[in-house]
Amino acid sequence: MAVDGRIEDLHASVRTMSEVAREQLDLALAAYRSADGALARTVVDGDEALDALHREVERDCINLIARHHPVATDLRFVVATFKVATDLERVGDLAVKIAKRALVEDWAPTLGDDLDDVAELAADIVEDAVHAYLDRDADTAREVAARDDELDAACEARTEALFRELVGSGGPSMTDVSSYLLTVRDLERVGDHGENVAARTVYAVENDAALLY
Repeated sequence: MAVDGRIEDLHASVRTMSEVAREQLDLALAAYRSADGALARTVVDGDEALDALHREVERDCINLIARHHPVATDLRFVVATFKVATDLERVGDLAVKIAKRALVEDWAPTLGDDLDDVAELAADIVEDAVHAYLDRDADTAREVAARDDELDAACEARTEALFRELVGSGGPSMTDVSSYLLTVRDLERVGDHGENVAARTVYAVENDAALLY
């Protein structure tokens, strides 16, 4: 099979990884908000499937380079694919972290209902970045990367709002507060991985590494 065909196979694997990572993140947030331990365990157990896909993509990238010696744009896309797969695997890891908070004994969250828009923005950044990568669309990738600033601001706003609520009030428990803040941080990191995917897309398409550093 020619290099182009091998790269298309890699793209198909990345598309699958993106879909699995998005589902894991959605389920994790649902488990966290509803204190659904069974759903949380589904996310934890499902992480191995994403890890296996990650290993498969890494193996295929290494084999493609070793056997076909791609150059220029093709080589950049293979390297980008290697890195994109790693970012998606880490999104899955973050989903597991969020899900595990629902496994705390007697977990009954009073916070988290206001995270829907933040979570959706974070997940959309990753999903849209992957679409830009698959379409080799550097302009869209730049637009997606810029949206990470919006996510950072939203996460900061949620943190500040929580601290204002805590001042002078009986408020939620420290366990609830800690879990909420860690979840906000994890969602911010999900967006960072989406930004990474977008940056690698720009580099692969245009040999422009400005967004990588």
